[in-house]
Amino acid sequence: MSGDLGKKRKYRRVSGCQCRIMIASVLAGAWLLSTLRQRPLDTTLPPGVNSGVWVAQDALPRDLDVPELREGASVSQADCSRLAVSLGMRAGVLEEKRAGEGRGRCQLLPMKYPYKLSRARKDGFRMVLLKNESAKCLDGTPGGFLIKQGDPRKWMVHLQGGGWCVSEADCLERSGQGVPCPADADMWGSETSMGSSRCWPRMGLPPMDGGGGGIFSADPETNPTFYNYTKVWVMYCDGGSYSGSRAPPVVARGGEKLFFRGRHILESVVGELLEDHALAAADVLMLKGTSAGGLGVLLAADWVRQAVPARVAVAALVD
Repeated sequence: MSGDLGKKRKYRRVSGCQCRIMIASVLAGAWLLSTLRQRPLDTTLPPGVNSGVWVAQDALPRDLDVPELREGASVSQADCSRLAVSLGMRAGVLEEKRAGEGRGRCQLLPMKYPYKLSRARKDGFRMVLLKNESAKCLDGTPGGFLIKQGDPRKWMVHLQGGGWCVSEADCLERSGQGVPCPADADMWGSETSMGSSRCWPRMGLPPMDGGGGGIFSADPETNPTFYNYTKVWVMYCDGGSYSGSRAPPVVARGGEKLFFRGRHILESVVGELLEDHALAAADVLMLKGTSAGGLGVLLAADWVRQAVPARVAVAALVD
């Protein structure tokens, strides 16, 4: 018999925080699998529209001929967003954007995609715009968050994702300055919602990052561990993973101002939750984020731990 077999095995104790993170990861994975199995939208395209445009079968007229949508066309985010509004689409975003150029193929998202506020209003989330005047989106409008009250002792704060802007031109387009809001106020807007709060609906979750599904779900059958948490969705509008703290704005070539205040937004959200929404009375707080929001969690988790009362158990979940 080998001498190793007679040795007493050592087991590593798993903390309560680690257990919660593992449970959340399993539930999030289950939600992702169920989402991937859902039937996709019909993506049949009208003739003459390039393959980079994602539309429903009947979203556009069959005889439509728009120069910006022809094969090989390359447009700016601002022009793509304006085109979406003019055609009555929900949003226009760039696909395969060339790094540093801020131009690419215009991708239209149809109104039939489930962004309607009439559906989202049922989830009970309401918008709160930040009072701190230094907590600004890229275009200088106030940052904000969505909140739904649940168990006052259990809290979950989600940092919304959405990529990054990597140049002055890219950030200017993301800020949406000069781009009209969607005609239907019940719709979440185009990429302007990632750089400005002026077009945000005042109720209802946006459906990115899983929306109200997964561990954000209020259904006790599908989400038995977290269904009754007080939930906060921090809107992402700084383009830099909630990390910017530059005091003076960057002045673009056209005179537009760009504000990089993501850290101010995050700190203001936590401050207002503590002062106005009873976060200080919590027993447990889960800070989570997806994509750019996940990086925001990595950058801010230690600060959040220090900002809330010491007795609050804080967990961080990065997606």
